[in-house]
Amino acid sequence: MLKKRICLIGNCQMLGLVKFLTELSPNIEAKWIDINNRWQPYKWTHDVNIFSHQYMQYRVCDSSKAKEAAQTTDIIIYQPNFLVNKFIEKNITQQNIIKITLSPIFVNDIDFVIRKENKYNCNIKVSEIIKNNQDKKLYIKQDNHISTFLSLEIVRHICDIINVSFYSTIEYNRLLATQYPNFKE
Repeated sequence: MLKKRICLIGNCQMLGLVKFLTELSPNIEAKWIDINNRWQPYKWTHDVNIFSHQYMQYRVCDSSKAKEAAQTTDIIIYQPNFLVNKFIEKNITQQNIIKITLSPIFVNDIDFVIRKENKYNCNIKVSEIIKNNQDKKLYIKQDNHISTFLSLEIVRHICDIINVSFYSTIEYNRLLATQYPNFKE
């Protein structure tokens, strides 16, 4: 099987998706293109185990490295918005790249998410995952970051689109018990 190079562009919650994708298969190489570089000044990012050094190696924030990563990827998964769309328009020139749109994950207003999904015709609709799993823990209390369950369900949708096998039931349940990121509630 050929290596799949994946770049995810969006907010800091994309790092969790990178974590699960890279652990899923040795044939997946994933990076998070952090075009905003906005999370670093916040103290909480250093207080919790979400941005551990182990996963920060997958973060690309330097503009020339971000451009290079975007131009050498096979698959780009992104949360469409003005800045991200401009970055993609400017830097993604190859025709054979697979583009997957993902609606906003950070949810305070489900109607807002649905409007974004409709506006950008998103491939992965987080609102549907939320509606279909209201009995599950979807968010972590602190800062409304997504739970392991929601991260894995988004990764499951990505796997379906790119035709990659998802985690086994045993591994899936082990990951659910781990609860990444490890916030203290």
